[in-house]
Amino acid sequence: MVRVSRFKLPEETLNKLLDLFFEVVGKKNSKIAFNETVIDLLSPIERLMVAKRIAIMYLILKDIDHRTICFVLKVSMATVSKYRIIMERSNGIVPTLRQMIKHDQMKLMLEELYSLLFPPGKSGVDWKVAWERKRKIERLKQQGI
Repeated sequence: MVRVSRFKLPEETLNKLLDLFFEVVGKKNSKIAFNETVIDLLSPIERLMVAKRIAIMYLILKDIDHRTICFVLKVSMATVSKYRIIMERSNGIVPTLRQMIKHDQMKLMLEELYSLLFPPGKSGVDWKVAWERKRKIERLKQQGI
């Protein structure tokens, strides 16, 4: 459990802290610089926790079954339900995740089309690669990641 002081910060101070946080974390030009900053700021457990929270919301938006999300990410049903409720009033991360899902759906559609054009068993197609591609597409449809 996170320990937070019982004394509240003044609103102006809190806004300055959030501005500083954005300057340090939000304004990175590369993935490497972002990763280095996050590694310096957060412990491994905190990084895993944040990544799981984002993944839960992403999979909920992809309409993946709650039990599958629990199994894949090793979280409880209560956690998944909690983030479903949080997402109902979210204006920050949900639009970003929706845009990512549209991109992923287009990518999946193109992979399915390629798999239909070059299925396992067709002459001139490497069967092993074709079956791996087919299994990957099925896994993406079921688990979302």
